[in-house]
Amino acid sequence: MSCDKHSAVEAIIQSLQNSVQDLYKRITLLEISYGRVDEKLNTITSKLENLIDKVNKLGSKPGENWDKLIWIIISGLASSIVTYFATRLIGK
Repeated sequence: MSCDKHSAVEAIIQSLQNSVQDLYKRITLLEISYGRVDEKLNTITSKLENLIDKVNKLGSKPGENWDKLIWIIISGLASSIVTYFATRLIGK
């Protein structure tokens, strides 16, 4: 009977060893998979930061265009005023 118990214990130990080996393999695969996911996440984060920078630059561009337009209008008005007074002075 002790041989039967011994055989049963050996079978349980072998089953547990197989389970542990299977778990190690699964953990290794998970670590590899996690590394790939982490790498992809870093790539996505980097691209998102670049995209945010571009959107911010585009957002500030209309303001720059309005500033240019205001300077053009002011320059035009100043030129018109100078021309008006110059023609008045020459005309007299």
